[in-house]
Formats: sequence, C-alpha cells, structure tokens
Amino acid sequence: MIDKETWKKEYTEGKTLNCPCCGKDNPEHKCRECYSNIDIDKQICWTNDGYCQKCFDFIHKEIPKLEEQKNELGVKCKCNTTFCGKCLGGNCKDKNCPIHAETLKTDWHRRNKR
Repeated sequence: MIDKETWKKEYTEGKTLNCPCCGKDNPEHKCRECYSNIDIDKQICWTNDGYCQKCFDFIHKEIPKLEEQKNELGVKCKCNTTFCGKCLGGNCKDKNCPIHAETLKTDWHRRNKR
C-alpha cells in the first residue's frame, strides 16, 4: 500500500487522479463528511484531511465538547448524531442525553407509530 505522502506527491505530479485526502478525481475536492456540492480547494482539503472547514471544526471542536458534557452528566450513549433513528428508537436509554433529548425521542416515536 502506498503511503499518503507519496500519494500526495504523485497526485501533484499528475500521476494519479484521486485525491489522497477526499478521494475525488482531480481537480475536484469535496468534503468526505457532508458531501456538499461546494468544492473545497486542495489546500483546505489537505490541511483538513478531506473535510471542509465547517465539518473539520465540528469534528475536532464540537464533538469533544459534547463528549465532555456527556461524561459530566454520566451519559452512556456514545452516538453524536442528533437524528439517529437507532438511538431515538430505543438504543439511547439515557434520560439526560444532550444529543438525543427526550422530546426528540418522543417525537420520533410519535412519527413512527404503526
């Protein structure tokens, strides 16, 4: 397997088309998290390891804050996706989960009653 630095060099030299960070074909770069239709430039792609600035900030700044908050509250749920159907449907058992609030769980159950 080729290391990332060699891959970046080959990409820059035009020997390969796929970006070593986001995987998109040259010259297009897209965030590998939100898949936004907004192209990100190569510098941002490589600096943020394939993420747009908004997603990079969320992953590296907001999620650690949420994890700290969960630890302080004694929350056992490990999911950080607000509208996760598995958690809202019953996997998240924490009454004080800041990600899957009881109102979200109630709304999810109301919408998905059969």
